[in-house]
Amino acid sequence: MVAMVAMVAMVAIVVLVGGLVGPAGLALAPALAEEASARPRAREAGLVVGTFPTGPLNAITDVAGVRVGHTTVVRGEDVRTGVTAIVP
Repeated sequence: MVAMVAMVAMVAIVVLVGGLVGPAGLALAPALAEEASARPRAREAGLVVGTFPTGPLNAITDVAGVRVGHTTVVRGEDVRTGVTAIVP
């Protein structure tokens, strides 16, 4: 458990250091989302990854015993970052 906490802390530091986003970066987000929605998802294009069928939500939380947590940090106008922890 201590190793998991240390790993999550390291990920949080990397995300915080690399996660500074200015107003120009925020302005690009809607354009990128629009472009991504125009392309089909991999499964819709016929690309199937793995050998097992997807779960009911097609998400990592479909796997029994896996817990997922997320938090977002907002600091002023220029910092938007977060961290996700996946605990098996």
